[in-house]
Amino acid sequence: KFVFLDSTKMLFLSNANIAKFIVGILNSRIIDWLFRKTSTNNNINIYELESLPIPKITESNKPLCDEIISLVEQILDSKAKDPTTDTKELESHIDSLVYKLYHLTDDEIKIIEGK
Repeated sequence: KFVFLDSTKMLFLSNANIAKFIVGILNSRIIDWLFRKTSTNNNINIYELESLPIPKITESNKPLCDEIISLVEQILDSKAKDPTTDTKELESHIDSLVYKLYHLTDDEIKIIEGK
């Protein structure tokens, strides 16, 4: 029910699945790219977090969101067992789902991925 951010920042969410969804979105390549383009420092202030375009879970995007949540759970479980576990493949899968969630085109994905 908590999302821990860098340093001492913490966000409380009443629903654990929504917290996992937010973690998946915040750690995605698109949000990293967006933050690098719009922020002037490496600290996220609350107003910046509030302004990030995090989609709401709706009936139409729920299957994508559920899959993101499931992948975040797999990463958390893997890291709990062995913090050195390589989860890059799971993270990459989350990125592809987040791209779909934001309805990005192939050209937009290439920009985000630096290709």
